Amino acid sequence: MESLKKETGVPVSEYVLNRRIDTAKNMLLYSEYSASQISEILTFSSQSHFIRVFKKKEGMTPREYKVLHDRDSLRAAAE
Repeated sequence: MESLKKETGVPVSEYVLNRRIDTAKNMLLYSEYSASQISEILTFSSQSHFIRVFKKKEGMTPREYKVLHDRDSLRAAAE
């Protein structure tokens, strides 16, 4: 566990949480799962906890993230 912190510069718990948020971002954009389903699949204690953590890490809620990036992908496809 100590070597992971040396390699990544973050504690193991934060590393795992960052990976879960990265997975959630992919699921929001490339699946039909709701935030509630994603929070359950990624074993957050509740949907509200998932939303709080996501907002703290990404600066926006999962819904805002999905809307923003869906617009970006539509804009890129139109160009």
